[in-house]
Amino acid sequence: MKKLLFFILFTLLICNKLMAYELSCSYKWKEEIRHFFMDIKKDKVTSKSSTYDIITDANIIKEINNHLYFGLPVVSGENSGYRLSILDKETLKFREMVLHDPNNKVERSAVIQGNCYKAN
Repeated sequence: MKKLLFFILFTLLICNKLMAYELSCSYKWKEEIRHFFMDIKKDKVTSKSSTYDIITDANIIKEINNHLYFGLPVVSGENSGYRLSILDKETLKFREMVLHDPNNKVERSAVIQGNCYKAN
């Protein structure tokens, strides 16, 4: 019984470690390098900006061919929409943009792309 309990706890700890990890990411915006961290868990990606004091929680939409798709609604005056991000889990490159509300004259934001490295 003790062996079974140990095996179950060990398996749960290993699975939790494999499913949750933190990435240190950066991208270039108007000649400025910006940094942030991504904390990836089972069904959520939390981004913490080290350039600005911003924390966002995005829902994981799907994982297809080692690419993680996640996003969240963005409400910012006239530029409300949905931020969609794609992370290649193999190369740790990412790309994201905001699709604005169809009633907005501006269709989308600029595309941001960069690289990440495992922080833990």
